[in-house]
Amino acid sequence: MKAKQLLRTTVASSLFAAGLVTSSAVFAQVKIGSNPTTIGTNENLEVEDASGTKTVITKDKGFVGIGTSTPISRLHVHESIPPVFGSTIAAFTRPGNKFFLFETTATNGGYNPLVKDGDSHMIFSTDGDPAIAAEPNNGLVIAPWSLNPAGTGLKIMENGFVGVGTPAPTSKFSVFGGVSYFGIDPAPNFTGIVIGTSAKDGIGLGAQNGAASDGAIYVQRSGAANYSPLYLSRNAALGSGPGLLTAYSVSGINVGTISTNGTTTSYNTTSDVRLKENIKATHYGLSDLMQIKVADYNYRTDKAKKPTTGFLAQELYKIFPEAVTVGGENAKTDPWTVDYGKLTPLLVKAVQEQQALINMLKAENDQFKKQVAEIIAVNDTLGKQVNTMETLAARLELMEAKLQVSSVGQGVSSTGK
Repeated sequence: MKAKQLLRTTVASSLFAAGLVTSSAVFAQVKIGSNPTTIGTNENLEVEDASGTKTVITKDKGFVGIGTSTPISRLHVHESIPPVFGSTIAAFTRPGNKFFLFETTATNGGYNPLVKDGDSHMIFSTDGDPAIAAEPNNGLVIAPWSLNPAGTGLKIMENGFVGVGTPAPTSKFSVFGGVSYFGIDPAPNFTGIVIGTSAKDGIGLGAQNGAASDGAIYVQRSGAANYSPLYLSRNAALGSGPGLLTAYSVSGINVGTISTNGTTTSYNTTSDVRLKENIKATHYGLSDLMQIKVADYNYRTDKAKKPTTGFLAQELYKIFPEAVTVGGENAKTDPWTVDYGKLTPLLVKAVQEQQALINMLKAENDQFKKQVAEIIAVNDTLGKQVNTMETLAARLELMEAKLQVSSVGQGVSSTGK
């Protein structure tokens, strides 16, 4: 106890002496009780306790070393004894049970707890100290108390990577367990944001139910209807030519994009022939299209009961399942859905079949017209021939009549003689 009191008195005196040394005084002195000691111009101030641990103030720079004879900064505290978990190197305290402590641990280097009522702390893990086992996740951790500095919380790595909820961030900012922002406190639960039933603005990034769930982005706006909850923009400085607004990929393969030419927007599904195989003519056609029911209806959630024209997913699935995504038991949270754009190939195939039929009928009609024209021409010829024959018949009848008259005349003449 006396040694500790002596050390505290010595440190206070040393700091006072350091001020004298650095204030251009040629000599300085330190008093222990009533016995002054003069410090020469070429000497460091050293105070040594019974165990041999020194407190040093250097003569040239005024550096203070506690536990080291060669301080490398204005204040250098060195723990030379083997580290013991929880042993304090230095402490700064205030009334009200508030501390700022530098401590050691036997397994993971130095702790720097920021303690208020013992509920939280900061941890500095090892930094290449050969006396301590190598720590792959060097850095600063701010977290609830844990015996393992690599535990969860806020982690700032030596390479500048920052992790929240993960001991080993792999990017400039890594978050485990999801990121959320809500415009109004208290924050609503993620489920309300996901399905749009919350009465508050909210944005969420990451897993809804923890690491086992799919990653996702949740955006809901509860305010004015004329404001979009999600903006995708492209600076005009990039030019007015084609450019991506967003891209979608699976396992490194691009499966679709949203792009702009500076004026309009295109929604693109990957269709590169180099990504396809087993290519053949579709078996779908006009007969399938003719079976699809087009209905008028309104949605139950629409208070205005506005009529809409479209398809019924379950019925369309029986005829053209490629355009339908099968849902679950709950129609509100997992409904069956229709991709209307996927009906385009069927429509094109049906139109092609229709056009082929039209072309065939047109050809047949042209042939029929030709045949009719030929028949008309034949009829005209026959008509002319009939007219000619009728003329000849009339002339023949006239000649026969003349012959009969002539024969009668000749018979009367011979009788009169």
